[in-house]
Amino acid sequence: MNERYTEKKKSSYGRSKNPRKNPRKKSENRLGCFLIIIGVIVFILVYFGGFLDYRAKRFCTKAESDAKVVASALIDYFSEPYHKTTPTFDQLRKWTSVALSGENTATITGTDPNHILIMVTDGSGRCPVAYQDAETGWDGNGVYTFTTLID
Repeated sequence: MNERYTEKKKSSYGRSKNPRKNPRKKSENRLGCFLIIIGVIVFILVYFGGFLDYRAKRFCTKAESDAKVVASALIDYFSEPYHKTTPTFDQLRKWTSVALSGENTATITGTDPNHILIMVTDGSGRCPVAYQDAETGWDGNGVYTFTTLID
């Protein structure tokens, strides 16, 4: 009877083989769980951070493709022999069914039909400045300039 009492006393204060009774094991489990949660949070931030950059660049490419759509509409416009002067964007829109993405706006400048500047402004304002600085045609203020030569 005396041996059983001493065994229980040792197991409750010492290291027990049962992890539920060992207070050290409980804190180690909490630390492991905490590290896993931190790892998952870091993974999500890195993954979605890249995803958000990709999503923001989408606004830039919409403006770039809008400029190319306007250029194609200009080619159609000048295919008519009676069109000799460069139209404004509103005139071009009335003549063709040009549609821009979202809130983008376009401006067409140039008096010589062989050298026309098409400027498309990113209406969302969400095109990253880092992208604009890296790509040609952007001015850093959300305006993409596309030069077209129509022969």
